[in-house]
Amino acid sequence: MNYTESLTYKFIEIEKSLVELQYLRTDLTYIANQDSIYFESTVKDSFFFKRVFINGTRLVFINLHMLLNKKEDFSIYSILDFIQSNYQAIEWHRDFDKYFLISLYQKLEHLDINILAELKTLRDKYLVHNDSNKKSFPVRIGLEDAWHILDCLNEIYAAIRLRFDNRQLIFEIYGDKPVEVMNLYRYKKIRSYSLERITSPSLQDLNNIRMIIKDKEPA
Repeated sequence: MNYTESLTYKFIEIEKSLVELQYLRTDLTYIANQDSIYFESTVKDSFFFKRVFINGTRLVFINLHMLLNKKEDFSIYSILDFIQSNYQAIEWHRDFDKYFLISLYQKLEHLDINILAELKTLRDKYLVHNDSNKKSFPVRIGLEDAWHILDCLNEIYAAIRLRFDNRQLIFEIYGDKPVEVMNLYRYKKIRSYSLERITSPSLQDLNNIRMIIKDKEPA
């Protein structure tokens, strides 16, 4: 495997992690959206969605830590180091000078050092290891901090890929609404509506059920 192929392999693995984080961002954002039509009836008191949210949040912080860990084979730091050491041996679609690479390192260095320290503490004391004295290490990092870090990593990765193979990557929240949550919301609403009128359903009742399926309020 030559240096270009090695870099391609690293890109594939890192992009998997970034895309997975974007999907988690979508899921967690919609599950936690208290202004949504489905939150009160479907999410708020659900232990299932609470577990999904907690475990999804754990994955976000663990994956972010891996992408920022200089010792990992597939991290943003390791890919920048690989490019710096092997630039001349890699086939590039667009050449660039050392200042471009320096600017990408600087983007990482400009991340809030306190947030990065908290990310490491959260990973080491709470998520990967169940440290007996973890209560001595209070953690204040939240998902908004995680999304800020993710945006930075996405920006760096997209800039490198553009110069490597001219791929223009735009990372964004995928999808409009979580289909499974919306289907469960519709089912619960239709069930409630039908049970109230089960003795004598009318044409208007059927029309109202169709309205519910379209996420509209029945007449």
